[in-house]
Amino acid sequence: GRACVAAAGLLLAVAARAAPLACLIEPSQVVDIGSPVVGVLAAVTVESRRRVEAAHADLLATLETVPAALMIFNAGGSVRLRNRAAAEVFGIEPPNPELRKNYWARFKRMAKDGSPIPPEDWISARALRGEQVINQELEIHHPDGRVFPILASGAPLRAEFGHVAGPVVAFQAISQLREADRVKSA
Repeated sequence: GRACVAAAGLLLAVAARAAPLACLIEPSQVVDIGSPVVGVLAAVTVESRRRVEAAHADLLATLETVPAALMIFNAGGSVRLRNRAAAEVFGIEPPNPELRKNYWARFKRMAKDGSPIPPEDWISARALRGEQVINQELEIHHPDGRVFPILASGAPLRAEFGHVAGPVVAFQAISQLREADRVKSA
């Protein structure tokens, strides 16, 4: 849980910094005003951009190998990034905000005790409010009837000045663990 959330947090940090490099001031446009910040901006080169893009690609490839499902959401609720394991459970949401809301409403989240978890208490919603959730056991009821018992964690991803840029959620299927517990208690 924690390692997956940390890896996803690192991914967002790299992803958030990759795009702005395209719009930084070109070194030829920098006027020397004696500021160390200007020197830092002047050091941003094509090579450093390539390094960031390569690191980003490496991190994306690494996340695809993680057996836990990872999802990073934008502050507005859309999925910014998901790995293959997350797509296997949730699929791919529609891009339209209204369709997206209806899409997510079709998935039921049930607490360990069997009670429904309202949308405002979903792990992603809690993380968006700044909460950290560690190893919450719940079930995802897929619209096609499949049930996924999972252990989920979530955390806010903070932007440069501390505001929440979006939540990250990591979850692991625990159906085999539940079956083992059932067999032991029988």
